[in-house]
Amino acid sequence: MQNELQTDVPCVRCFYNLRGLPSDGACPECGNPIGPSLDPSRLVFADPRWLRDVTRAVELLYRALPALALVLVLLPVAFWPYLWTGQGAGVVIFRALFSIALVLGALMALVGCLRMTAREPAASVAAAPEVELWLARVGTIAAGAATVGMILLARFGIRLPTEQSSLVLALIFVFMGIAAIGLLGRLRRLAVRLPDPVLARGLRRDAVIIGGAGAVIAVMSHVPLPTGGRLAGLLPVAAVILLGGVWDYIRRFRRAQRRLAPSPVSADEGRQPAQ
Repeated sequence: MQNELQTDVPCVRCFYNLRGLPSDGACPECGNPIGPSLDPSRLVFADPRWLRDVTRAVELLYRALPALALVLVLLPVAFWPYLWTGQGAGVVIFRALFSIALVLGALMALVGCLRMTAREPAASVAAAPEVELWLARVGTIAAGAATVGMILLARFGIRLPTEQSSLVLALIFVFMGIAAIGLLGRLRRLAVRLPDPVLARGLRRDAVIIGGAGAVIAVMSHVPLPTGGRLAGLLPVAAVILLGGVWDYIRRFRRAQRRLAPSPVSADEGRQPAQ
């Protein structure tokens, strides 16, 4: 019989805490051998500081994305009488609040993305490069910079022509689609290490669909029609697909992580698989 487990290790099948059990035994709850639960690649055995940062990034995005979407929906509803007429101090107030919400949302998304895509200290140097890491970072930074740039130009009284602003908006959503693919790809790698194969398979299947569909629909909304107009109504649909799709998987990953790889209580408390 090998040594008893000295740390909290959830069973990979039923999430039962295996602490105090022999490493060569079986889970008393489901009968699954304890060996697979001690796989050193599991997220629960990752560097504690890095795991804590990833957990905080997940929490930030989990709370920030729906809050941003809610603000962007409620503001136009609250100021609808002023927007309908296009006159009054309410229009100025709306534009200021809307700009602040967009800037804060871009900053929170950037912080969450950078923390979630931080390289793991214990990762092997010979490991394959994570393409999704760079997709997430480049997409988020580019979308945030373009959004903040348009807002700052407007604050200084510089308004882009309709065609140029339409192109910039389309590019912002394309970058958001790229960021969504990168973030969901990153979540898939983490889900494999929980391990949660069902969640990982869903992420593999839906990452490109969510990011690609949102970007394509957003671009279509800015393509001029033969009548001279545009399908601007598609823009909220693209936003819902991108923000809602990413948030739903972050919610599911967050729930799975709480069962299979909770974040360390403190930065000094490391977790290593039993020998």
